[in-house]
Amino acid sequence: MEIKSYIYPLFLINKDHIPIQFLGVAFPITPNGGMLSCKHVLEQAVLTDGNYIAIIDFKTSSVIVIKEYQISDTINYDLAFLSNTINNKHEYIPMIPVNKLIIGSKISSFGFYSIGKSISDLSRGFFSGTIVNVRHVDGVQEMVLPFPVLEGMSGSPVIHYYEGPKIAGICIGNKQQIIQVNEILEYRDTEKEYKETINRVVEFGISYPVNVIKLFLDEIGVNNYLVSDQRVEIPGLED
Repeated sequence: MEIKSYIYPLFLINKDHIPIQFLGVAFPITPNGGMLSCKHVLEQAVLTDGNYIAIIDFKTSSVIVIKEYQISDTINYDLAFLSNTINNKHEYIPMIPVNKLIIGSKISSFGFYSIGKSISDLSRGFFSGTIVNVRHVDGVQEMVLPFPVLEGMSGSPVIHYYEGPKIAGICIGNKQQIIQVNEILEYRDTEKEYKETINRVVEFGISYPVNVIKLFLDEIGVNNYLVSDQRVEIPGLED
């Protein structure tokens, strides 16, 4: 994949189009410049006078102001659709049919992150592994990832390679879990037992799988996305 055409950082910018806060990530999901991100990514921006949400297009070194976006009116999806963001944009990522995804399927995610959301600390990262679990939370299906969704990576695509790159989901956050790593039993005599248990906190990433993305897009009236298990000829989208 030509990453610059498929992964875009979102910023809060001032009236001079200078980034002042890193917000998260968006990626193209339709062939006319429509992009997908998380609702909480966009809603965290404080839009005072002269501040705007914008995408930075590193490929063309341009700043693209986001004038509006769509969210769900009925279900509390943490999703947002940015329509016609980049004019005459043909690059987008098709979705994989949900029946091709099972626990143990190989997935990866590329995104931008910044601990503390500092512009100067903005980094790019590639993470990979296999789907850990699929569960329902408040009636909405979630997919558990083997890697954490770092600060700023919300909105990053989860990609599964099946006849080329396909969208398997979208990163939305983290779940912490305490895991017992080791247990030591020591007997001093027949009456006393000394026990030591070591625990550590493990962070799993949480994402929406493709069926949730499809439900969201259908609800808001977006129908020009592509779901396919075949190789799709799109510029810059290759193994």
